[in-house]
Amino acid sequence: MRIEPAHRLAPLLRWPFLLALGLLILNDAVLKSAWHNAFTGKLSDFAGVFAFAYFWAVAIGRGRMAVHVAVGLAFVWWKSSWSTSAIDAWNGLPLFDVARVVDYGDLWALAVLPLSWWCLARGAQPNPRDGVTPAWPQLAVAAIALVAFTATSRPLTTMTIKGGVVYLVPLSPEQMLQRSRDYLYDERHDPELYPVGFDWSDCAVTAEFELHSADAMTQMTLRKFTSRSCDIRDAKPAELFLAMQPELRSRLGARLLQPYAMPNHTELEARYGGPPRCCEADEEVEAAKP
Repeated sequence: MRIEPAHRLAPLLRWPFLLALGLLILNDAVLKSAWHNAFTGKLSDFAGVFAFAYFWAVAIGRGRMAVHVAVGLAFVWWKSSWSTSAIDAWNGLPLFDVARVVDYGDLWALAVLPLSWWCLARGAQPNPRDGVTPAWPQLAVAAIALVAFTATSRPLTTMTIKGGVVYLVPLSPEQMLQRSRDYLYDERHDPELYPVGFDWSDCAVTAEFELHSADAMTQMTLRKFTSRSCDIRDAKPAELFLAMQPELRSRLGARLLQPYAMPNHTELEARYGGPPRCCEADEEVEAAKP
């Protein structure tokens, strides 16, 4: 029996694919911004690998095993340093930028590929209803899936701190790592730096620090602010510093070292709120405006 191209997409209306696609969209659009922890960082990988392999196996219509193997190899390439040159070349084009973090822990998501293949094989027998179901629901789901696969997260905006803003924490680096395990698995931060998340003007911002052990204490040097929730290149550094202070005090007991004390907002604004003499944003955009 010949299956019409539209009705060939009928497996996209089955609950395993709809569940995976729904989790992918919900996580990328809502959960990552709300919680940005280890769970939300990995959920998109697991849901995305399942849905992507399932979708293309259905769309191609043959060679389900070959499609799943190809998706697995492509995911390994994407999550490794091998894809860096291709990403750099793409970002050099006058199109949208793409980004990813090299994290081999994400490769655990490949474990869902056998499940995707099994779900398709289990439903391989033609369903009598597939020939009478209108084609538009299948095409609509396919269109939504393509958008979900190709949609990128909000671009990461960065404000780099040139001056030495140093904090002292009454904890060892090991104790600090234990207190911030969720942030350490957040795909948004530089793995070489220590992240501290805080809220500023209804958006999530991450301050990233370089750590240096000082006996039983730790010296933290602020290197940059990053955010995907909003464009912090338009923020005044003084506002970010003030919003960050409560989180540093409550979580780590951090205090500023002299001579970088910031006793009031006026002095902060005078020191960090002007043109980028001490601070600059990526892409040669002013980090702060008077």
